[in-house]
Amino acid sequence: MIKLKDILNEDYDLISDRSYLPALKNILVNLKRFKTARILYRGFKAPIPRKDAVHLPFVQVSNTVERETKGGHNPVAKRIVKGLQHKYRFKHPPVFTSFDYDNAKKFGEPYIFIPKGWFASYQNPKIPDIGLIKTSDQEISLFADKFTSVVDANYNIKDLVDGYKKTLSGGVSDEAILDIKQYYLIKPSHIKRMFPAQLKVGELNTYKQLQDVIEKLIEEEERRIKQAGPRAFASPAPLGECITVAKMFDGNMVLGKNRDRNYHPKLKVVRDMTGYGIEVCYVVDNMTDWTEGMNSHGIGIVNSALFVQRDEKETKLKKTALRSKDGVRIREVLAKSNLKDAVITALKFHGGIKGHTLIGDGNKIISIENTSRLKPIVKIKDLNKEPLVRTNHGLEHPEAGYQNGNDKLSSELRLVNALNVLHQNADYKKLFPAFYNHKQDKGPKYDLVRAQNKLWTSSQLLMNLGKKEMILYLVPDNVEFIGVENKLPPGRKPKIKVTIKQYKNTPEKKYSTFVTTDKKPKQNALRK
Repeated sequence: MIKLKDILNEDYDLISDRSYLPALKNILVNLKRFKTARILYRGFKAPIPRKDAVHLPFVQVSNTVERETKGGHNPVAKRIVKGLQHKYRFKHPPVFTSFDYDNAKKFGEPYIFIPKGWFASYQNPKIPDIGLIKTSDQEISLFADKFTSVVDANYNIKDLVDGYKKTLSGGVSDEAILDIKQYYLIKPSHIKRMFPAQLKVGELNTYKQLQDVIEKLIEEEERRIKQAGPRAFASPAPLGECITVAKMFDGNMVLGKNRDRNYHPKLKVVRDMTGYGIEVCYVVDNMTDWTEGMNSHGIGIVNSALFVQRDEKETKLKKTALRSKDGVRIREVLAKSNLKDAVITALKFHGGIKGHTLIGDGNKIISIENTSRLKPIVKIKDLNKEPLVRTNHGLEHPEAGYQNGNDKLSSELRLVNALNVLHQNADYKKLFPAFYNHKQDKGPKYDLVRAQNKLWTSSQLLMNLGKKEMILYLVPDNVEFIGVENKLPPGRKPKIKVTIKQYKNTPEKKYSTFVTTDKKPKQNALRK
C-alpha cells in the first residue's frame, strides 16, 4: 500500500446525526453486493472521534484530487500505478486497500473499507503489496521474503501492469487497487463498543458479517427515532449553492447559472406555449421543481439562494420544503411578454421569488434581492459597464445569506473569481468551460465548479437572450438528464435553440487536464 496523503488529497466528513440513518441504509445497500467476500482495510491516520454512545462514528471519504507522489517512494511502484491508470482508463485517483489487517496497520489505523457506488478493483497475484517492492535504489526491504517472485532489480513494467486483472478476491492478493469516487471508513473497535454481549457480535471477517451488524444498527436507530418523534430527526431540505451571472457578449445579453447541490438532480428541458402565444423554454428539476429559463420575447431569469437562518431551521421541519415554491413563480415570470410585467410578477406572484434574482430582456437587466424576512430591493444594472455576479450572501441586505465562517468565505471567493473569469472571456460559449476548469489556491471546495462530498456542481445553464439560445451543461456522475419534453403545438418550429452538452470528465480531472465537452443527444423526456 502507499500512504494515504502521499498520492491522494482526499476529503472526508464525519457523518452528522441527521445523515446517520440514511448513511447506514446506503452502507447496507452497498454491502449487499459482496455476499461472502472478505473485508478490505485501509490505513487511515486522521482520528474519527466518538460523539456519543448512541451513534457509530464513521466517515464518508471523497476521492478528489490526484497529485504527484513526493519523496522516498518506490519508482517501480509509481510506474506500475501510472501504467495501470492508463491501461484501464481510471476515472478517479487510485485507492489502495488490503485484505490484511496487519499490513494496513503499517500505513495508519486500520479501518474497514466500504465502497460506495460504482468502483473497479484490480489485483496482481505476483504483487501482494505494491508499496513494498524491492528496487535497485533500496539496499534492503524489510518484506523481501514476500516478494520472492519480483525481487530482481530488473523489472518489466509492462508485464507487471498486464498482471493486474479486474477482480476482487482475498485469494488473489492481499492488496486491491480501486478506481472509486467515494467510500466509507469504519473503525472495527467502534463496532464492538456499540453492542452489548447479548447481541453476540463476534469477529468481523466478511462483508456479510458486517451487513448483519449494520442491519441491527438500523433497527436500533429507527426504534430511537420512533420513540423521540419524527420532528426531532426530520431530514434537512436539499441544500444548494449557486453562482448566477450576466454579461454582454458582442451586443447580446447572456445570463448563466452554475448550480451546486447536495443531491443528484433529475433535470429535463421543457418547451411550452402560453395561452397568449408566448413560447417558453426552461430547465426543471423533477425532484424539487426548481425552474429557470427564457421565452420567445427574449426574457430570461436565473436565481441564487439566500439562506436566512430562521428559514433554514423551519424548512428542516417541513416535508413540503423539499419542493421549491419558486418554481411556479419563475414559470409565471416567463409567461410575460415584457420586462416590466416580468419584474412585477417576480416581486408579487405568490409572495415573490426569494434570493438573488436576475431578469433581463436583452436590453436591460434587473437585480432583485429578496428574502421572506426583508423587503425586496430592486435595481437596474448596466452590463455595458460591468458584468453581474451573485452568489449566496446578501449585498443589499448584508444580514441575509451566508455571513460568517467558511460559508461566507466560499460565497465571496466564488463571486470574485466568477467576475474575473467573466472579464477574461470574450466568447460566451467558452464561459462555462472556463468556470469548469477554474482552479485557485485555497483548495477544491472553493473552486467555481466543485466535486465535494457536501456540495457538488451538478449543471450549468447558459442563455443568450439576443440569439434566443440555451445551452445546458451536465456534470458527469452528478446529475441525471431525463430529456426534452416538447409541449408545443404539433408542427411548430421552436424559436429557442437548445443544446445539451456533457463534460468529458468529472471536475477532479481539471487538475491534470483541460476538461472539454461532448454534445449530448436530446432524448424525449416523455419516453422516460
